[in-house]
Amino acid sequence: MNAKRRAGFLVSARPGRYTLMVIMLMAFVLIAPFTGVGTISNRVLNLVVIFSLLAVVRTSWPSGRMTTFAVLLALVALLPTFGIWPDASTPGIASHTASLLFTTLVIVAILSQVLTTEYVTLDTVVGAASVYVLIGLLWATIYALLEFWWPGSFNFPATFQPAAPTALVPLMKDTIILYYSFETLTTVAYGDITPATPPARFFSVAEAMVGQLYLAVLVARFVGLQVTHYASTHPRKE
Repeated sequence: MNAKRRAGFLVSARPGRYTLMVIMLMAFVLIAPFTGVGTISNRVLNLVVIFSLLAVVRTSWPSGRMTTFAVLLALVALLPTFGIWPDASTPGIASHTASLLFTTLVIVAILSQVLTTEYVTLDTVVGAASVYVLIGLLWATIYALLEFWWPGSFNFPATFQPAAPTALVPLMKDTIILYYSFETLTTVAYGDITPATPPARFFSVAEAMVGQLYLAVLVARFVGLQVTHYASTHPRKE
C-alpha cells in the first residue's frame, strides 16, 4: 500500500465519522412527520441535518471549491424552510432542485470513501447505511418535483388534501411523499399511494431497483473485503 492510499484509508476509517450524520438522518425521517414546516423544531432539525451532511462533504473532499458549492446548494435548499422564498413558485423549484443536487453530492462523497476502503469497519457500515437513507430522501425530492410539474402523478389517500395542486410545501409538510419514497425503497408498497403517470411509475420502479441492488452489491463487497482481509492476516500453513 503506497503512502497516498494509506493516508486515504486512515481518513476513511476514522471512527465515528458518520455516526452523528446517521443519527440526524434517522431523527429527521422519524420526527419530521410530527413537526410542521416553518416551526422552530422543524427549522432546527433541518439545520442540524444540513450541517452534519456538510461536515461529511468537507472531510470526504477537502476542497475549498467543493465545500463552497455544497454550502451554496444547502443555503438555497433551506430558504423555503425559513419562509424566505415561497415554495409554490419558481424559487421553490430552485430550492428543491438544490436539495436534489446537494443530496446527490453527499451520496457521492460518502460512496467515494466507503467503496474504496480496504477494510470493513463499523464506521464503514454506518456510512453505507447512511447512503441508503439518503437515497430515500433523494427520491422523495424527485417525487415532489414530479407532482409539481405533472399534478396527478400520484394517487393520494382521500384524507390527504394539499393546500394547492401546484404547491410543493403541502407534499413535504405532510411528509406523504417522504413516506411513499421509503415504502418504495424498502419494497413494502402498502398500496395507499400509487404512481399514476409513466414518469412516476418509472422513478418508482427505479427506486425499488436501486434500493435492492445497492444492498446486494454492498453486502457482496463487504463480505469479499472481510474474506480478503482474513486471508491476508491468517496465511495458510503448509
